[in-house]
This record gives sequence, C-alpha cells and structure tokens, in this order.
Amino acid sequence: MSCKYDSISLEDLGIHTEQICEERVTQIIFELAETFRLPVRVLTPAEVKEAAEETYLGIHPDDREDLLNLTMTELARRDIVDADRDADTIADVMQDVAAQHHLATFEG
Repeated sequence: MSCKYDSISLEDLGIHTEQICEERVTQIIFELAETFRLPVRVLTPAEVKEAAEETYLGIHPDDREDLLNLTMTELARRDIVDADRDADTIADVMQDVAAQHHLATFEG
C-alpha cells in the first residue's frame, strides 16, 4: 500500500486538539487503531461495562454514557488496558469517577 503523505499532523486534517473533548480521545484512538490495524490496546466500552457492571447499572440511565466516557478516559490515562487482569481496578475507577462527578444513582 502506498501512502499519499509521509507525515501528516492533526491540524492538517482539520483537527485542533484544544477543541476535542477529553472523553472522546480514547474512542478516537481506538477507532484509528482499529481502522489502520495498529497494535494499540485500549479497553472497549463493552469491556468496561462488563468489568464494572454493578456500578454502571447503579447509575441513573441519563448519566451512564458520561460515566462510561469519563471512566474510559481515566483508564487510558492510567494505562489500564486488560479487562480480565484489571477488572477490580476498573470497577474501583468507575466508582471513583461516579463519586467525583456526583452522578445520580439508580435503583431499578
């Protein structure tokens, strides 16, 4: 496969990093890695939800997407990428994020 560009910056693509919400960064990296088959390991939303299911379901449905995005951002920042090995840590991080952001709980 030949490449049109030897190097390209985010600004060349019209992406200005100061305009990207932090919670989208992990998702964008994952999508790029998947598209270009790069050896980057990031937890998927499904893995995070499964590892911390009790906490996730204990948050009001209106706040769950925010909880998931904030948790994924924090996990990426801490370089936590193995759902099987780090399940307890993932659940702890999600609980911390929910408390830090005062997300509403849900009893369904």
